[in-house]
Amino acid sequence: MQARIRGADLALALLAFIAASVLFDLHILPDECGIRLSLAGPARAVELDTIVSELFAEQNEEDRQALAKKILNDRKVLKFILERPRGAFTLNRIRNIYPEGSVNLRKMTLNEIDLSGINLKDAKIYWSKLRGVKFKNANLQGAYLYHCHCHNAEFDGANLSPGEDGVKTILADAHLDRASFRGTNLTGTDFIHSSLTESILDGSEIGDSNFAGAILIRASLVGVTSQTPAKFPSANLSYANLRHAEIKFANLRGAILAHANLSRASLRGGNLQSAEMRDANMYLTDLRNANLYGAILHHVDLRMTILRGADLTDAGLLGANLRKANLDGAVLTDVHADLADFSDTVLNGVDMQDAAFIGAKFMRAKIRDANLTRADFTRADLRDADLRGADLSEAVFDGADLRDATLNGAILEGTSLVGARLDGTVLYD
Repeated sequence: MQARIRGADLALALLAFIAASVLFDLHILPDECGIRLSLAGPARAVELDTIVSELFAEQNEEDRQALAKKILNDRKVLKFILERPRGAFTLNRIRNIYPEGSVNLRKMTLNEIDLSGINLKDAKIYWSKLRGVKFKNANLQGAYLYHCHCHNAEFDGANLSPGEDGVKTILADAHLDRASFRGTNLTGTDFIHSSLTESILDGSEIGDSNFAGAILIRASLVGVTSQTPAKFPSANLSYANLRHAEIKFANLRGAILAHANLSRASLRGGNLQSAEMRDANMYLTDLRNANLYGAILHHVDLRMTILRGADLTDAGLLGANLRKANLDGAVLTDVHADLADFSDTVLNGVDMQDAAFIGAKFMRAKIRDANLTRADFTRADLRDADLRGADLSEAVFDGADLRDATLNGAILEGTSLVGARLDGTVLYD
């Protein structure tokens, strides 16, 4: 079989080679197009990549490309190749021969196999069953994996970013529960309405990725980054772990982050309008200039959080802990923060009109030059608070504790202080 083979004799010679081999089940037969591939009998143990190399070694470039094209478009042959030892390596060699060809793996079952390092750029893999498949360090740029079943699959270190042509990788409506994406390039990847429950995305780049409506309950996104804003509108991130995540300007509008861990994360400039974040951990989180309009932050840990310039209009902060947080220049109009703790918090220049702080704590808080018009501080604790220059017009401090508070230059027109404790309060210079 070492003689050189050309033209019409190619298919017949290959057939003779295979017929003589008792170890090989891959059949290459002549048809009207020149070559037809089929499978016969059960696959037997053989290093397929070695045989493919032998089959291709004697062919001219045109014949080699024609055969490679046939393989890449024959789903049965591709399944046979990928289920063999080193199947990913073999497929990569075939793609190198015909690089412009795409791989067709649609509606295929390839559970629990190792495809680490495989080149599936622009591959069509939709509606396939890929449970437990290893895609470590694979090239999945522009791959179409719509509605794939990838439970427990491993994508660690893979590249799912758009290719040179800008085509994005599609994992929309996919089943990715407990899948692993550690250190993966997910730039621009489409996860719309996918299920990623308990999945791991630690250390991945998720810039421009779209998780709209996705389920990421108990998912781990520790240390994820986004060079461009990621999208999570209406996503469910309940109990998710986003510690140290760097997702500035992310779109989390209407997202559910109840009980999520966002400690030391950066959501600077993010859109969290109407987001549900009750009982979340946001200790030392950067929320500068974030849009939290109408967000639910009941009982959230916001200690030492940076909220400078944030918009919390109509937000819910019932029982929230904001001790030592920085809200300079923030907007808290119509906020509902009964029983919240603002002790040692910086609120200078904050707009707090019509807000409710019944029973809240503001001990040693700095509220200078803030607008508290018509705000309700009934039974609030403002001991030693600094309210110099603040506008307290028509605000209610009935039963509030203002002992040792400083109100120099404050506007008290129409302010109600019925039953308030004013021992040591400084009202004038």
